Amino acid sequence: MRANASAPLLRSRVLVVLAAFVALATLLCALMYLSRAGAAGEYENPGRAEVAAEAGSGGGQHFAASSPRVAGHRESFPAPRDRTLRLTVPKLARVDDVPVAPAGPAAAADERSLREGTLHVRGTGFPWQPGANTYIAGHRLGFPGTKSNLLFWDLDELEKGDRVLLKDAAGRVYEYAVFREMVVGPKEVRITLPVPAKSVVSLQTCTLPTYEERLVVQAELVGTADESEAGG
Repeated sequence: MRANASAPLLRSRVLVVLAAFVALATLLCALMYLSRAGAAGEYENPGRAEVAAEAGSGGGQHFAASSPRVAGHRESFPAPRDRTLRLTVPKLARVDDVPVAPAGPAAAADERSLREGTLHVRGTGFPWQPGANTYIAGHRLGFPGTKSNLLFWDLDELEKGDRVLLKDAAGRVYEYAVFREMVVGPKEVRITLPVPAKSVVSLQTCTLPTYEERLVVQAELVGTADESEAGG
């Protein structure tokens, strides 16, 4: 009888030990992330000067009225006063109508935006501009209790043809289809430049487990619609 009575108690103790071990492992992982993110930066926002130097333009990306029109984006649309975007990736459960904040003048403001969603990288284009590379950064691990928590955790699971949706403040929806994925270094500014003959959105997050490089998924614009037409 004693042996039978002690079995549930033993199982309970084992479960408590396992739960404590999982909690400790999670804490250590978070501490490692914060240490590395603080030192190397999970996200690095290229400055306007860096983007301009790579482009050879002297002033960042420019989209004049004479910009070439490409498949899926044959016209430019008026730029909304509010340049905040909303990002949805149907295949990624956590990325549903997530705010994409414009980059601010200070790194601290950018980090606050990243905690509440994603960030449009300074000096890159917008979806209403033909030939633009709309470059968006988000956290892979993020911070518990914020919208950044595990936001781009499964970004690497996107495959060719998967949809990415951007909505501007005027309610226009831009639909993209994934066409490539790559890993680049944190100082690789060239990846933020326009892609020849395409209008694209680029989604960037850190690589695991070291956070030393950047995973970038790019999707090509395939169509646009008003929010009502898109079923929103």
